[in-house]
Amino acid sequence: MRRWASSIRAGGRKSAPDIQAGYREWAFGNIWARYRPFIATVLVILLIALFAPGQRPTRQELRSAQGAAAGESAAQPAGPGVSEAGSETGVPLPTGTAGTAGGQATQPPGASGSIAPSGDRGQQASLAPDCDPATGRIKFPSWGAPPCVPLFSGPNGGATSPGVTKDEITVAIYLANWGPALEAMLRQAGLLDSDEDIQSTARGFAELFQAHFETYGRKVKLVFVKGSGEANDDAAAKADAIKVASDIKAFMSIGDPTSTAPGGSSAYCEELAARKVICVGLLGVPVEMLLENAPYMLSVLSWNPLLLQVAEYIGKRVWGHPARWAGSADLKAKRRSLGLVYMENPSGTSKQAMDFFERELSRYGAKLDDRVSYTYDYATAQTQSTTIIARLKAKGITSIVLAGEPIIPAFLTRAATEQAYYPEWIITGSGLTDTRAFGRIYDQQQWSHAFGISVLPAAAKLDLRDSYRLYAWHFGKSPKPLNIMEVLYGGIWIAFTSIHMAGPNLTPFTVRDGLFRYPRTGGAHKGMITYWGFSWGHNGLWPWDPDYDLLDDATEIWWDPNAQGPDERNSSGNGMFRHVDGGRRYLPGQWTSGEPRAFDPKGTVTIYTELPPQDRPPSYEHKHYR
Repeated sequence: MRRWASSIRAGGRKSAPDIQAGYREWAFGNIWARYRPFIATVLVILLIALFAPGQRPTRQELRSAQGAAAGESAAQPAGPGVSEAGSETGVPLPTGTAGTAGGQATQPPGASGSIAPSGDRGQQASLAPDCDPATGRIKFPSWGAPPCVPLFSGPNGGATSPGVTKDEITVAIYLANWGPALEAMLRQAGLLDSDEDIQSTARGFAELFQAHFETYGRKVKLVFVKGSGEANDDAAAKADAIKVASDIKAFMSIGDPTSTAPGGSSAYCEELAARKVICVGLLGVPVEMLLENAPYMLSVLSWNPLLLQVAEYIGKRVWGHPARWAGSADLKAKRRSLGLVYMENPSGTSKQAMDFFERELSRYGAKLDDRVSYTYDYATAQTQSTTIIARLKAKGITSIVLAGEPIIPAFLTRAATEQAYYPEWIITGSGLTDTRAFGRIYDQQQWSHAFGISVLPAAAKLDLRDSYRLYAWHFGKSPKPLNIMEVLYGGIWIAFTSIHMAGPNLTPFTVRDGLFRYPRTGGAHKGMITYWGFSWGHNGLWPWDPDYDLLDDATEIWWDPNAQGPDERNSSGNGMFRHVDGGRRYLPGQWTSGEPRAFDPKGTVTIYTELPPQDRPPSYEHKHYR
């Protein structure tokens, strides 16, 4: 696998047979089992459905019926199946081998788990009381609702993996240590959430999912771990990971230093993976690391898919044209020259990612005219920024490409204004630099020349977003808005979705297999604009395979300093991103040629006060089925 992954670092692109062969080389064996449901179980379920035509039985009633029919033989656990009836994808649950879309990857000896055939188990799933046959997903009012799974009863296999018992699944949530200098700045800007608020909201999300997702008789126990060092401290990150694996004995960890500081330490996730604990991160590692540590690393968005989209956008829409949106006449008259500013990390993975970016740019005939890094040290951020800006100005760079975390642009833009330098700022969607809350703390003389791409969906009112709306749907009251509410919700959603899809025999390998079965959802996959597109596994979207990243698409944005509206925390103010073409989303390969439509308000949206028709999720009565 390392030999195969190295070809990605060298810029090679694999054919489908080559990719499949590489994946088979990485895989450890070819072991899987299929379990057939008992005919008596199916008969009981059908009888209940037939003789109660006006009302579906509760999940507990079906559990009792299934237990009576199956008896002791129900002790043999089976993996979940996806409902065929009215399935969103229209595709039955695959039973193929590694390399086929949605098929099962192989496991090492002793790692059991199955992908059940779609036929009978798909029928059982569609008959479950929480299943909506029209969508093939559970009755959870979100497009992120997981597919229906068959009714489960009986023993769940007990301690199927470290961090798992018959009653509990231990999940650690890693809280970032910003360090005193950055923490003071965030607090002053109103961008710092207290650990108490984070923990309270996280527990609320866990309770929400626990009530509606299938966890096979187990309850998820959240354990919160505060980082003992700042984001680029490898030694501290490794020590924290050892604590999570050895002392807390977690099955999975949500969040890591790279979640909050792209370019920060990857040592936390690497150490967890080495100890066979799943690490769910948000950004900041190259895709090779995900592949080499599979199935123990899951990412919302690693560097490579993001930078591949950025390279395509720049190569097709930005490169070769005058810098027409720069802030000074001398730069506007010049053909664009690109200067990359990125965050350097101790392990060198961010440099590796930027090398990949340069190779991708070259595919379009584009190139960087300068490339400069900075370090995660906010005590020296202003000094570093002054030096970087002086260098880019001296080289005549017209357009600065930002690939870092959300704080450094505050220093860079201030330094640029102080030096009377007004370039274009090309947004890459890295590290929350594409959020309204952070955009407002940047120098507006500079940020008024910012445009580019974002992986975030077009903005919608707070009460329309899943994290807020579903909390209110479940608890009957609104959550306290947090700066990281979407991030927190997303990580916990991945944890519960992976457990739901894995089945009762919960291991890192059944987690992987379950997520690989998850149908393509939202965004460009379904023509949605306020909901991002995502998938895992053998989806055919990228030059590597399989895909351990969640997000698949992006949209075009530009900053309007005069637009008014709420930010992500629902705080009103000046400065909003405008989403081009109403927030249309693009998969890799779909970006069109021709200059961006930046700084033209026609057809743009700052925030949706009502969801577009295609984005409106199904509506369900709030009801506990478990």
